Amino acid sequence: MAQSETGDEAQIPLTVEFSYVHSAVTRSFPVGISAGIDPSFGRLLVHVLTMSISGGLEMLFSDQRQLSLAIPALDKDGKPSTMTFLIDHLSQKVMEDSRKELFILDQHLRPGILVLINDADWELEGEEAYQLQSGDNILFVSTLHGG
Repeated sequence: MAQSETGDEAQIPLTVEFSYVHSAVTRSFPVGISAGIDPSFGRLLVHVLTMSISGGLEMLFSDQRQLSLAIPALDKDGKPSTMTFLIDHLSQKVMEDSRKELFILDQHLRPGILVLINDADWELEGEEAYQLQSGDNILFVSTLHGG
């Protein structure tokens, strides 16, 4: 974090706009986030991720199957952003559907949702503890279907 003249950490507000394309229509939404600054390089620490959503979960995200997200590289405690942070961010800031229980249960990803991180099962990557990196491709697929 950057230091102010008094030695305190300076919070720098950052607004990131992400866009997605659906049916040849591009929609942009400003998303307010805070990002740290790497004092040695003076650069913002933001990860840009590509997300795919399928198996019925896309209905929770305005029927969007592909999203590009810019998220802070550090969470509110200054620790690297993890899948836990991403799941919370998705449910609180991105998901427009009120049925959050179809995506999260007890503040964790709902059982029955398959997650791939860069084409590998997230269980091999540390699940919710996986530290996000710029360029990551995250896939959420619901394996639960009515019958």
